[in-house]
Amino acid sequence: MSKDADVRVVRLRDYRPPAYRIESTDLAFELEEGVTRVTSRLRIVRDPATPAGTPLVLDGSELELVSVAIDGVPLGGNQYRVDAESLTLHDLPGTAEVAVVTRIRPEENTAL
Repeated sequence: MSKDADVRVVRLRDYRPPAYRIESTDLAFELEEGVTRVTSRLRIVRDPATPAGTPLVLDGSELELVSVAIDGVPLGGNQYRVDAESLTLHDLPGTAEVAVVTRIRPEENTAL
């Protein structure tokens, strides 16, 4: 690891259980010259103590978002937010299948 890498300290007193559990994960990779398409399907369940409407935040960097769907229904741009570090999904049901398709360029990825 680079000595210049950002280190984020999480103290026990700051720990909070996740708002959503991921019960299962299914990943599919389509390898092509210079680009890899990744399809992930996550079966999620909102924690009973988490209020409805709490967003789900999925971390990821150096990804190009192709599509996102909940229970097979594609989401419009006003139903999620994507930035350089994460994908945030709004107004999820208590249980759902979240399908996210991204493109990555492994040869260009210099992150560890």
